[in-house]
Amino acid sequence: MGGTTSKPGLAVQASLYAPAPFFCYPWKPLLNNIYGGGYVKSYRHFRMQHMDGTNLALHCLCLFWQLSSNYALLQELDQVLVQLAKKFSVPLDEGSHLVTRLTSLVWSLHLLRTAPTP
Repeated sequence: MGGTTSKPGLAVQASLYAPAPFFCYPWKPLLNNIYGGGYVKSYRHFRMQHMDGTNLALHCLCLFWQLSSNYALLQELDQVLVQLAKKFSVPLDEGSHLVTRLTSLVWSLHLLRTAPTP
């Protein structure tokens, strides 16, 4: 999360920006660790482009919408995983929410390692 070692290639940029917006890309924390510019640089860019109150309010609305949509998608992936587990006779409780919890855990660990934070 410190300095950037190299610029991401076209394939890396495509993996981040080509799919529909999805806040919890499973590969995003890893790519951020490899290519990320750090919190200070990211915050500086965000702050410079989001000084208007209306813009910030709309971003908060979008964040709420995006997070609720992401967790709905993760829940669907959990259901697919449960069905696959049943097909291959792997014991997996339907309420385990493995994909959702694992994604949340990875993001939480990633954010805890991000310094400085506000």
